[in-house]
Amino acid sequence: MGFVFAEPEVTEDQARRVMAWWAAVDFQGPVSGSLEIGFSGSLATELTANMLGAEPPVEVALIGDALGEIANVVCGNLVPSLGRPEDVFHLGAPRVEAANTRPSASTPPSASTPPAAQVAIGAGEGRAEFTLHLAGPIPEPVGAP
Repeated sequence: MGFVFAEPEVTEDQARRVMAWWAAVDFQGPVSGSLEIGFSGSLATELTANMLGAEPPVEVALIGDALGEIANVVCGNLVPSLGRPEDVFHLGAPRVEAANTRPSASTPPSASTPPAAQVAIGAGEGRAEFTLHLAGPIPEPVGAP
């Protein structure tokens, strides 16, 4: 979507980049929770410019829209794996905020609840952090022992 090469390992330089944006999508279904994605500033700008076919710098409002769309697509692809093939999930509208609008800019908005899963990827000069929060256990698949 954003035409960047994701790296499974985060370099030391990428790890030093602070999260400049957070995008979150809540979901409800057999499993409910939220997916939050933190983006370093350089990655947020690069993704937005690539999605729009524009050159940086890009308008701040456009960054929020682009990151919200990325979070929506990632969440929409993730949640079916949390249930059975026949399960239905409902996704909320993406919420996006610049980290500098919050008191603790470097932590995700739901940092007070323990994550069910968390991963960071390096991309370009920056990184993205994905955090999954679940409101309950994942149901057993049908026919599981």
